[in-house]
Amino acid sequence: MRRWCVALPVLALAAAGCTQTPRSSPIPAAAPSQEVTYGTQVPLPEMARTATLGPVAASPRECVPPSLKVDQMRPVRGSGWTTLSTDPASKRFEHPSVAPDGAVWVQSWRRLDGLSEVRRWDGRAWRGFPRQPIGPGSFDGVYALVADSAGRAWAAGVTAPSAEETGTGIQRAFLGTFEDGRWRDVVFTSPEARGLSWSDVITGGPGTVAIGQVLLLQEGGVWHSHRMPEGTAITAVDGAGENVWVLLRGEGRDAVLRREGRDWRRLDLPKPGGRALGSSPDFVLTDVAVAGRDDAWVVGYAGWDMDNEDYEDQPRRSRPVLLHWNGSSWRCSWGPMHRTFEQAELDGRGGLWVLSDEEYKADELWHLSGERWTRERLPAAKGRHAYSIQLVRRPGSDEVYAIGFLSKELDMDGTDDPNGIAALWRTKS
Repeated sequence: MRRWCVALPVLALAAAGCTQTPRSSPIPAAAPSQEVTYGTQVPLPEMARTATLGPVAASPRECVPPSLKVDQMRPVRGSGWTTLSTDPASKRFEHPSVAPDGAVWVQSWRRLDGLSEVRRWDGRAWRGFPRQPIGPGSFDGVYALVADSAGRAWAAGVTAPSAEETGTGIQRAFLGTFEDGRWRDVVFTSPEARGLSWSDVITGGPGTVAIGQVLLLQEGGVWHSHRMPEGTAITAVDGAGENVWVLLRGEGRDAVLRREGRDWRRLDLPKPGGRALGSSPDFVLTDVAVAGRDDAWVVGYAGWDMDNEDYEDQPRRSRPVLLHWNGSSWRCSWGPMHRTFEQAELDGRGGLWVLSDEEYKADELWHLSGERWTRERLPAAKGRHAYSIQLVRRPGSDEVYAIGFLSKELDMDGTDDPNGIAALWRTKS
């Protein structure tokens, strides 16, 4: 594969058009009319020459939950967040990234027309940076942002010739660069970048973007590709440089890949054990947060027969789970029933923030410091409820941000409020 080197501080991507990002709601598939032949086309960056080192077996092999009535976390009420800004021009924010200089980049959904754009908070005001279509009439969705500074950021996503063709398998991944006041994009031609959807493009740390089964890492100012093992899918990524962990979903067992030098080592994760509610539990692991080689967390939840339609009108049959790696083994902690853990972010002080979801209620943020848990809802004006979509930490600091929206509706589970107001929160100093 041709080597594609992108040097910092000048990102050498050839100029192309810029994209206007779409709604993320599913679009019915249609027969493709053309291939993605527009834009500046390049292969994925050169595949790094790495090896997969011998795996580390899960210890313990199973996480056996206590009684369903036992909450091992027992959080108390806390108050650690403040509202930083609201944006009446936007109904919600998604895909945040915070640069070392404190600039916050987000994907914004506009209230006026329902379309989206990339916006930046500089500590004083919001400013939009619209993107033009990569190709004539193309449908270009941004699903991950990587911020380097107030003046430079990357946007990764998926492009198709039209909105009707986003589900046909011809769509391709792209990477856009904002620098010198404008966007420049490349469309990836490699087979690994074809036929992807919005959930296949994620980021999890400075200089990291996952595109399908390929992880793009900036190393020494150059992008390199790292192919994940066959039969796995990337769920989450955290860390930077040689301290990157990838949470993988595979057949039979979830695992993490931990970077060791230039190579990768697989760490198997415990399986859920113990029957309850008439069935065995399944793990749904959602995120990884990495403090160091021997200090990392994996969060998610265990569910019992959750796809059974007989229980659709009952409280969610799940409970949160936290797995902590101490260098030699995993420690499992279990939360209360009818909740899930959706995302985790280091607090920069040795602790952890976790986004917790309870069906048909506003989100809560849980915080672990030592062995003590607290829980709280984000602040909201009287008559409104705060819904957090994602957490993100400013690199090298103890500033953690939450983005989402404010709604007058209490039940916004999995839905979009056209009258919502986008909001940005931050942990208190």
